Order: sequence, then C-alpha cells, then structure tokens
Amino acid sequence: MSRQGIYLRINESCVTFLSQTVHALIALQAKPVEKICSKYGVKRILTEDSTFQRMNQKNAGNFPAHGNKKGVTAGFKVDFIYDLLTGSPIFQGLFSGTEQDKKIGKIMLQFVKKGDLVLRDMGYFAHAMFVEIERLKAFWLSRLPANVSVTLLDASNLEKKLRSRSNTMLDEIVVVGKDGSQCRLIAVRADDDLASQRRRARRKACNNTPSQQALNRDGWHILLTNLNESVSREDLFEIYSLRWNIEVRFKAWKQAINMKQVFNTVRNYDHHRALIYAALIFQLITLNVAAGLKLGDRVLSLENFSKEIASRLLENTVLEKEICFRFDPRHIVMENRKRKPLMDQLLTA
Repeated sequence: MSRQGIYLRINESCVTFLSQTVHALIALQAKPVEKICSKYGVKRILTEDSTFQRMNQKNAGNFPAHGNKKGVTAGFKVDFIYDLLTGSPIFQGLFSGTEQDKKIGKIMLQFVKKGDLVLRDMGYFAHAMFVEIERLKAFWLSRLPANVSVTLLDASNLEKKLRSRSNTMLDEIVVVGKDGSQCRLIAVRADDDLASQRRRARRKACNNTPSQQALNRDGWHILLTNLNESVSREDLFEIYSLRWNIEVRFKAWKQAINMKQVFNTVRNYDHHRALIYAALIFQLITLNVAAGLKLGDRVLSLENFSKEIASRLLENTVLEKEICFRFDPRHIVMENRKRKPLMDQLLTA
C-alpha cells in the first residue's frame, strides 16, 4: 500500500476502531487477588494510572506539554481506569501533557459504586476525593505522599515515631491534613539499601535540600486507607502491589516498542492517536500471551518478554505468513537477585 493510501485510511473511524480494540483487550485480563477481596466484601478494585510520553516539539499544537527553559515542548498522557478483579475497562482517554493527574483523577468519581475499593497512587492523592469515596459507601487505599501532614490521635508527630529504630511496623488510626479527618495508617520499614536509594534519588531531583519529613518517609512503605483492622496489613500490601505491577507494564510497553523514537516525529492528530492505540494493543496482547506462559518456578520479566515479542513481529513483515513465537526461557525470565523481592520484605516485616 502506498504512503498516500495509508494516510487516507488513518482517520477518525480508524482511531475509533483501535480504541474499541483496546477496550476489548483490557477485558481479557486475569482476576488477581479475588479471594482476598471476596473475603472482605469488596466488589470491584478500581485503579487509575497514566503514563507520559514526550514528542517532537513541533507537535505542541495538538499535544502541548509543560514548557522548560529550552522552550516549547510536546507530549501526551494515556490514562486508564479499570476494574482489577474482572479486567473490565471503566475509562480510557488521551490527554495533553499539561494535564495534572489530580485533575484527571476526578473522573474516577463518576464510576465509583457502593462496595468498590479505589486504589490511588501518590500522584492522584487528593483528600477531597477520599471524603467523596466514603460518602459513596466505598473504600480507598493509597500511598502517603511526602508533603501531606499526618499526626497521631494523641497529637504527637508521626515523624518522631518513624525515626525510632525500635519500630519496624506501625498500624494505627491517624489524623490526615488540617481538617482533622481520620483514617488508618500502615507503615512497614524498608530495607536500608532501598531507603538509601530513595534518598539519593530525592536529593538528586530536588533543587533545594529535601525536607527531613520526606527523607524520613523514604525509609518506609506507608499506606493510608479507610478499611478497618479486620483487613490484615499483609492483605492490604498484596492488594496495593497490583499498582506496582501496572507501573511495570507501562515501562515494559514503552521500552519494547521504543516509544521515544516512535513519537519523535511530526504527524497529524489522527496519525498520532492511531499510533498510540496501536501501541496499546501491542501492550495488551503481550500481557495476555504472558499470562498463559508456564515457566515453572522462574519469574517472567515483562520487560524482556515485551522486547522479545516486538523483535519477533519486526522479523515477520509479510502479513500472510504465520508468525511462530518460540522463546528461550533464559531470555524472558528475571535474573536471580540477592535482595528479597519487595513483597517478601513487606509481608515478612
């Protein structure tokens, strides 16, 4: 097909078809932690995440991003809301790179129902959202940002308790923010290597000296929730680990198809949207194939597996040719590491 023929066929109808394909593929995802949630009467686990991709600055008219000292920039965000228990898509949208996660996150309230559990990342942390979720008779679970004030019920400072070397785990009711709202805080001390790594990254990213409060919290895994003590801390961390899995998926997706290079081009609006949805289709197909692999006691590396799938597709440029995927297990599993996996650290602390 000629370049002009392709150009004419990539239009709004094409983009709509690709978008619907993405929704259908999301619906095929597995049902994680279903036993845990049924035990506590949770009907759905709603989660939201977005990823940002920078583009050639000449696309800033259609996809504006936050400027920097070098001038105009371009980029887009892909945002998903879906139920982790059934894999059912709830919402999916494309936004300019200037949209803040907190603003996008308000869309979630349109879909929350009684008995849902909403997982929130720190980028979506908004206390007003949690109040509204509780009004809808639903539950929420979130990580604690470094800049949110927290005090204990006796008015003592949380940071003082975190600094004490005698504490390795906290589970108690706290007061969040200035309006006196109460919720449950669960904190598990991170290992020294991870804490040091976090603090180095914070100092590097911070133009000024980071606050002592932020540095203290870097030494902990901290969750906030309105779920009561009948839900064990182990179950809470296992449920929240699903959010970390989503972040790994986004990373694997962007690296496998070299998103940076793909979008460092100048195209019209429909062409870019079609590319974005095509990339999402690749990601979701990869995840569904990965779910059916049997590797014994080895753990699949989603990043390595995504790269293998991408390379196989590039080798088969003839559409009529049957594509056969054969993998050397050594190339798609995680390397053995001396440090315990994060979930093992949390669940055995």
